[in-house]
Amino acid sequence: MLKDIRKELGLTLEEAATRLGVHFSTWHKWEKGNVPPHRAIQIEAVFGVSRARIRPDFFGPTTTCLVMPEQRGAA
Repeated sequence: MLKDIRKELGLTLEEAATRLGVHFSTWHKWEKGNVPPHRAIQIEAVFGVSRARIRPDFFGPTTTCLVMPEQRGAA
């Protein structure tokens, strides 16, 4: 999952790790396993990727509920 995100952003492993301020081996470890939740929040802030996409098992899936203006207040 994290590897796919990194590739979508067009970053090498080293570039992604540097931007987040971690060693490339740490990032590589995350690509093979689960990113710690607090790091998923940091990745979201730095790269603009939803924490739920990084760790859906922890943060749950992202959902969007759109309400049309004419539907507001309608019962």
